[in-house]
Amino acid sequence: MVDEIKSYEEAGKIVSKVRSEASKMIKNDLPILELVEFVESEILKAGAGIAFPCNVSINEITAHYTSPAGDTNKMVTGDLVKLDLGAEVNGYIADSAVTIMVPGDNLEELFDEDTLELNQRIIDASAAGLEAAISTVRAGVKVCDVGRAVEEAIAEYELNPVRNLTGHSLEHW
Repeated sequence: MVDEIKSYEEAGKIVSKVRSEASKMIKNDLPILELVEFVESEILKAGAGIAFPCNVSINEITAHYTSPAGDTNKMVTGDLVKLDLGAEVNGYIADSAVTIMVPGDNLEELFDEDTLELNQRIIDASAAGLEAAISTVRAGVKVCDVGRAVEEAIAEYELNPVRNLTGHSLEHW
């Protein structure tokens, strides 16, 4: 059991570090594949395996989009980017995601105030949902209770969680 926990912790530390570094890269005109290649190479350099292909979902693509080989798409100022990555250590997986708006000097010129406000609420609600999940999860707590806490946190931003999006397990493989 100790080795399992250490493996999960190591995978988590790697994912956290790579997510933080990759988040700083997000900018206008960045090729999506450049971000994907950075994330996956950093996970490997850290001594972990890639738990699943790095997902970079843009705007209306909610989650789990994997760029095909040769993808020439680039990020554009104002895009909502969902970065989802995972590492495995000894077959134990850590998974993390973050939502970021591509920065730029001309956001106010490109988008009306309502759109910018909505995008920021989406980002803030995502972070609040994560915090609610983290504060709720512990031994013996039902998954539905975690889901309810997330939903309540998101509702405070006058938003609704995506209903038909499911996650995946993190058990040993």
